[in-house]
Amino acid sequence: MNLEEYIAARKDALMLLGTAVRSAEHSDLFRTTETYRAGGEGKEKTDRLLATVYSLLKDVMALVSGAPELVRQY
Repeated sequence: MNLEEYIAARKDALMLLGTAVRSAEHSDLFRTTETYRAGGEGKEKTDRLLATVYSLLKDVMALVSGAPELVRQY
């Protein structure tokens, strides 16, 4: 994955997780996920998003469990 694609996926993943945790307003979520269309490009973008969400959740788990040294530095 290239850095530009990762940064875009990370921004989307943070918005997705933030909306899920703290907001009853989902318009930002719908606007962002609108860009995840069917087809090859949409699948690749969705795969990057899911990998990024997984990475962020692993980092959160490391922080919550008191092991900040396990958080990846990019």
